[in-house]
Amino acid sequence: LEAIFEVMRRHPDVLIVWDAIYERLVYDGFCHVEPGQVAPDLAARTVITSGFSKTYAMTGWRLGYAIAPTELIEALTIVQGHSTSNATTFAQVGGLAALSLSEETTADMVAVFDKRRLRMVELLNAIDGVDCLKPMGAFYVFPDIRAFIGRHTPNGTRINSDVDLAEYLLEDAGVAVLPGSVFGGPGHLRLSFALANEDIERGLPRMAAALAKVV
Repeated sequence: LEAIFEVMRRHPDVLIVWDAIYERLVYDGFCHVEPGQVAPDLAARTVITSGFSKTYAMTGWRLGYAIAPTELIEALTIVQGHSTSNATTFAQVGGLAALSLSEETTADMVAVFDKRRLRMVELLNAIDGVDCLKPMGAFYVFPDIRAFIGRHTPNGTRINSDVDLAEYLLEDAGVAVLPGSVFGGPGHLRLSFALANEDIERGLPRMAAALAKVV
């Protein structure tokens, strides 16, 4: 981060937009770091954005917020007012209620996610050819599946990319994953563990069975 901010110091006309949407969803003793903790001298051109979809599971409310110097907030308010108007009143009230919750509430949710994270990583690493690191935050895993590139499905179709493998898993196992290439990580898949434990226990064995047929 210090290296990134040093670059920013050499470009004084560039704003820093800091996405903090996963700030509470961290594991293994790690903590989220804000720009002000590393580069307080850049606060005047820093915008921190966040929302309620992740930490408070309020995805359908479509509510977010920004923290920035007054002049930037005034400009953002004008843009907001002429693009999407305003967030609905009930969503704003719900957002305020969420912010008033104790940290224990979100800590309990993070603890649940942590158990799912460890279980999904365990099941993925038990699959021959899959290598999955434990994520330090959010609720996604990003397993390396490059061992399957160049192999063939049971019907003889060659797997040429992570996109091909994602399509095969959907068709053969009924398991929906995202190809890592759309996130800048070709040769990987992205899976979410923001789902029920039963879905993890049902879906990962189906995925393993499908991959065992790729030769």
